[in-house]
Formats: sequence, structure tokens, C-alpha cells
Amino acid sequence: MLFLRSGEIFGGVAIFAGAPYPGTVLTLEPVELLALKREVALDLLNRYPELAMAAIRRRWRADAPSTGVDTACAGRV
Repeated sequence: MLFLRSGEIFGGVAIFAGAPYPGTVLTLEPVELLALKREVALDLLNRYPELAMAAIRRRWRADAPSTGVDTACAGRV
């Protein structure tokens, strides 16, 4: 089970794998959701590499506490 906060992203693996997202999502309160088709997401990442880097950094920072990696040196785009 994974709890996400406002502004967090899920399903990114499905974009690169070319497969459906392997999980289901249940919200605890009303949400606004933005869904992007794979082709649109890949086009955006190709056009704006800084967007891709920001997503990687954000994901890295989210994973860091569980891996023991120090996030103090993480940069911003």
C-alpha cells in the first residue's frame, strides 16, 4: 500500500514499460486527476528534458528515506 500526498505522481512506470499500470487507486477524499496518454507523456519528456529530470529527482527524493540516501544534496530544476 502506498499513500500519496497532493501533487505526487503515480503510474510513471507504465509510461516507460508500455503496459497498463499494475495497481489500483483508491482515494480517501475527492481529488482532481490528470491522465496523460503514453504518447503525450513521452512527447512532453522528449521536448522538455528538464521536466524529465524534475520527475527523476522528485522520485529519487521520495525513495531516499527508505534507502538511507541523504537528500540534502538533491538539486532543483
